[in-house]
Amino acid sequence: MARLKTNILDAALGKVGNVLLYERNGLACMRSMISYYRDKKSDKQLRQRQKMSLIMVLLSLLETC
Repeated sequence: MARLKTNILDAALGKVGNVLLYERNGLACMRSMISYYRDKKSDKQLRQRQKMSLIMVLLSLLETC
C-alpha cells in the first residue's frame, strides 16, 4: 500500500486497472486489487446471506416512508 502526502491524486478516486485509489483519514492511498476471492458457500453462510438481504430490503422500505 502506498500513502501519498501530496495532492497529485486529489481528484482521482476509484479503480484504474488493478490499482485502487482511495482516501483514508484525509490521506490519498493506493493499493492493488486482490487477485482472488475465497467465497464460502456453506449452508449456514448462504442462510445468513439470505437473512441479511431480507433485512436490507426491509430497511430500504423504511427509508422510503
